[in-house]
Amino acid sequence: MPASLPIARILRARLKLDPFEVHALLRGLPEVLDADDEWQADPSRLSSRLTVRWLGAADPPEQLAASPMKQWPPVQIDIVTQATRCLADEGVTMRPGEMRELDAAVRLAALVFELLGGPVDSLGRLRFSPLPMLNEAGNGALQAALSGGRRHRDCRAFWNCWAESLDPAQRATPVGMIRWRPHRVSEPNSAETGTALDLIPEAASAPAIRVVAHREFRMGRSRSLSDLPLRADEGEMVGQKTKRLSRVHVTWRPPDGLVDGNGITASGNGSTYEGQALSPLQPRAVAPRGSLVLADELELTAIAAPSPGPWPWLFQDEREVAGVRPLAPESVGMLRFETVEGRRLPREALWIEREIGMITGPSGIVWTLDPCARAVWFAHHDGLFFVANPGLAPEEVSLDGAPLAPGEMSRLQAGQPLAIGGLRWGLKIG
Repeated sequence: MPASLPIARILRARLKLDPFEVHALLRGLPEVLDADDEWQADPSRLSSRLTVRWLGAADPPEQLAASPMKQWPPVQIDIVTQATRCLADEGVTMRPGEMRELDAAVRLAALVFELLGGPVDSLGRLRFSPLPMLNEAGNGALQAALSGGRRHRDCRAFWNCWAESLDPAQRATPVGMIRWRPHRVSEPNSAETGTALDLIPEAASAPAIRVVAHREFRMGRSRSLSDLPLRADEGEMVGQKTKRLSRVHVTWRPPDGLVDGNGITASGNGSTYEGQALSPLQPRAVAPRGSLVLADELELTAIAAPSPGPWPWLFQDEREVAGVRPLAPESVGMLRFETVEGRRLPREALWIEREIGMITGPSGIVWTLDPCARAVWFAHHDGLFFVANPGLAPEEVSLDGAPLAPGEMSRLQAGQPLAIGGLRWGLKIG
């Protein structure tokens, strides 16, 4: 049985949630409430009618409730058919006469206010006062709904109004709580399995990108053998000749470090990391930033980010809920390379242990391992690649021609079109 707990009990344990947590917890609830007439006839306060179920959780529900929500696995909100007596005895029901006068949108607004720590007296009456965790627009949306200054046609209309008033960081979904996009359950095929994901641009505005997971990562002159080829179409290597470079000149051997050549045979003209020669047999551990020089000609900056430790990713489909084995916090979670002079490489290529977040903007693409970043996430698990949208608007992310809604995750397949922030790619997996 999945761990579960009434929202009222969670609120007792936490006293209040922050806007980020309230948005993440309730983001799918308005549509459910609009389709359910039964709860609207019950006089109980909405917080006594809702139960949180943690899917695939091993920890006790009380322990989960007290932990930060960004560490939670995916959850499901259930509407119970009748408020329990124990909750009524704890003073979490509203006076029946008052609740019957409130429409569905106002009751949802009351729940949001209550979860954010808004004051409720012993009779269950809400007394609005601005909440310091919300900006002016967020407080205004709540006050207008609770006071009757603005009537919303349904729960979804209120929710959209309030959610749009939040700061972008408060609208993101914790990575571990992402929901699986509806799909047919099928065994993975050859178009889905692999350790390299290529994003092939459909226009010049989008960069070519390769994401390599788990296996060794190679760079050198050869386009077919190297994940990061250092040779442009015209035979130039970011402005320099490639004759001194080997086909595979340097290899990242996870989790140990960098080696010269392909890890067996040394490169023709050697390489150094932070001024010391690399060996083909003895890996050199990487720092957060370090200078990598190939054949005394090309200098790259190697940028490593540590794994943030146990991640809350749970890969859920209709058959099972399975956790991902966490890594030690000190291990490398991402490794990428930049040219010292800032010239664009033939393609951007990076190595990941499990997942990476992509942020698109006017200045280009930024990669992150911050689980709360407002990013699109790519993940690799059991030979498959996935894409997830924790909190971007549906029009900002689409896969296979359909929007990827906030809080949804989907398995990737070769040939699918992917659009993120106005940039468009085709997918190749190998």
